[in-house]
Amino acid sequence: MNIKINGHSFSIEKEMNLLELLQFRNVKPQGLAIAINEDVIPRNHWETVFTKENDNILIITATAGG
Repeated sequence: MNIKINGHSFSIEKEMNLLELLQFRNVKPQGLAIAINEDVIPRNHWETVFTKENDNILIITATAGG
């Protein structure tokens, strides 16, 4: 399955939920926001939303200080 994360193409073996995807990329979930195909996914849905072929995923890290 092919997906894009922050503009970079990745091939993954199977659908995975967003928490599994973060583990796959070795990213800690604290302070993040995730959008799939320009739709923001609430944190409480990260375990139930799964990747699909050709998804365009954006992972944003919050920073302090404005």
